[in-house]
Amino acid sequence: MSRLIVVLLVAGVAALAAMWLADHDGSVLIAIAGYEIRMRVIVAAALLLLAFAALYAFIRLILRGPAKLSAFLTARRARTAYHALARGLIAAAAGEAAEAEHISHQVEKLVGAQPLSLLLKAEAARLTGDQMREEAAYTAMLAHNETAFLGLRNLARLALARGSKDQALDYAQRAQALKPKSASATEVLFDVRAARGEWGEARTLLDSAVQAKVFSADTAQKRAALILAPSDAFAEVTRPQELAS
Repeated sequence: MSRLIVVLLVAGVAALAAMWLADHDGSVLIAIAGYEIRMRVIVAAALLLLAFAALYAFIRLILRGPAKLSAFLTARRARTAYHALARGLIAAAAGEAAEAEHISHQVEKLVGAQPLSLLLKAEAARLTGDQMREEAAYTAMLAHNETAFLGLRNLARLALARGSKDQALDYAQRAQALKPKSASATEVLFDVRAARGEWGEARTLLDSAVQAKVFSADTAQKRAALILAPSDAFAEVTRPQELAS
């Protein structure tokens, strides 16, 4: 609003000046290298105004040009990264491992270790079977609040798959601490407890999950039957109505 007022004031002053010059007509003589140029005062004033405007625009371009160029390049880089990321995630969802991996490298060069680029990196690595790159992506996810849970949960699964049960337990517990109501966090922690032979802890975990409505009683019973049936120490999971009694 203030800029608009200034523009209107300047325009008003210029109009008044033009009217005054028109009423007080005269001429201006300019001598350059033996040549004489004569023009009306109002024309000379208009040319002088245009010269000042051009000089102002040139100085402003010099002062603000680098910043504008940098902003333009940053915006173009962001658009390129966005489109590449979209194509990469679609390729990953379609199971096109090579394409997802190729685009993942492109996106990583453009934006570095950002949440979505790390997600694409992890998915591409999983599809290609590159567990080292997959684990590196999940580990990098821990630095971002948006992806910390996803990183911990999948690090727990990777650690469990390679037999690092202590590390898997640490990751799984941290994941559940971030999202206690997450069914996937409870599932991976349950799998780790079962793999470690911690039947009592696994039973307690399932009972708590049923009470908190993270698992239904049927879901909990199915997991118990599939994983803990060999243990005589594990009985049927308590149903909600039994827990309330």
